[in-house]
Order: sequence, then C-alpha cells, then structure tokens
Amino acid sequence: MQLPTYLQSGLHADLDDLETKVLILMSRNYSDAEIAQVLVTDADAIEQTVDRLFNKLGVTSRLAATVWMMNRRRHQGPASSATLAQPWDGTDID
Repeated sequence: MQLPTYLQSGLHADLDDLETKVLILMSRNYSDAEIAQVLVTDADAIEQTVDRLFNKLGVTSRLAATVWMMNRRRHQGPASSATLAQPWDGTDID
C-alpha cells in the first residue's frame, strides 16, 4: 500500500504501517470487520490495533483519531502543500 505523502514520514505518534492503514480506513468509516477484510487479517487483530492506535494518539474515539489525522494533514509545511491539495482516494490499499 502506498501511503499518502502526509502520512509517509514524521508521524508524531510514531505509528507503524498497520496502524497507519487502520487509521486511514477508520477515517473512511470502515468497521473493524471491514478493515480486517481489506487488510486480510482478523477483526480481533484490528481491534487490538485500534486500541494501540488510540493510546498512541491519546484519543478515545474513532472520530477523535480521524480529527487527529486531518489536523496532521492540514498542518503540513509549505513544501508539501501541492501534494496535500490532491486528495488521496484510497484505491492503493492492498
């Protein structure tokens, strides 16, 4: 999976690749079961990943995690503003 530029490096919460993928899908309103299906794993593994993700971000809800991601995207420096202007459509998740 090719991650959006704004999530490729320098994540303040030090998210691993799986956590980043889960965050992206979660922000698109996927359920744990749907995320598990897309990422070819089981829902229990996704639930554990969501718990770890919440702890790293210091949030307690999917909405708060999505807001964190959107704020991360919005606060990128000017060097990446051209890339940020192009929305990521999520089609490259394998």
